[in-house]
Amino acid sequence: NFGHTLGHAIETHLLADSKRNLLHGEAVAIGMILALQLSVQTQSFDVVKAISYSKMLNRFFPKVLFTEKDIQSIIDLLKHDKKNYGDQVNFVLLKDIGKVVLDCQVTEAQIRKAFESYQNL
Repeated sequence: NFGHTLGHAIETHLLADSKRNLLHGEAVAIGMILALQLSVQTQSFDVVKAISYSKMLNRFFPKVLFTEKDIQSIIDLLKHDKKNYGDQVNFVLLKDIGKVVLDCQVTEAQIRKAFESYQNL
């Protein structure tokens, strides 16, 4: 499930935009990069590893630029993810490679910061 929470929201959002359709794997790859950034922010995942893995994913999957309107729409879609409890959006994040942490809750500000990091890769 790593990367799928944001990946599904990105995929759903971009399906509505016929000019920017992504394959499922492409959306999940972006979700993985965002989840790496959230892991750095909330789980003390090593930032050097996060950048390295993010750059590797970017070599295989083209970068997508997101507007503020896109990001807000994606955040709104996150509220409908099946892993949520009540109003809390839950993520699968990493402490380290192979060490997952389930049901991680992050703030909207942290999600926005993850998108900012993605845009600046």
